[in-house]
Amino acid sequence: VAYEKLKSISKTITNSKSEDELPLIYFLIAGGGAGALSAAVTCPLDVVKTRIQIESKNTEEYSSIRNAFRTMVRNEGYGAFWKGLTARITWIAPA
Repeated sequence: VAYEKLKSISKTITNSKSEDELPLIYFLIAGGGAGALSAAVTCPLDVVKTRIQIESKNTEEYSSIRNAFRTMVRNEGYGAFWKGLTARITWIAPA
C-alpha cells in the first residue's frame, strides 16, 4: 500500500500520466520509503520477539508477550520498543 501511494505521489510530482513515464529513481525511492515504513511499524514487535528469544532460561523475565510489553514499558519506557530502528531501516530500506 505504501509503495503504491509513494508511486502515486511521484507521478504527481513529475506530472507523469503513467508509471511508464517515471524515472527509475522514483521507483527506488518509493521502494525504500515503503521498506522504511514497514520497518518502523513492525519494530516494536520485533524488539519484543528478540527479547523473548534471547532471555536466559534461568531468568525468565518475560512470561508472555503481554508481560514483555508491560515489563519493557515499566522498566525502560516506550522508547525501548524502537531500539535498533535505525539499523532495521538501514538493513530493510535498500532491499
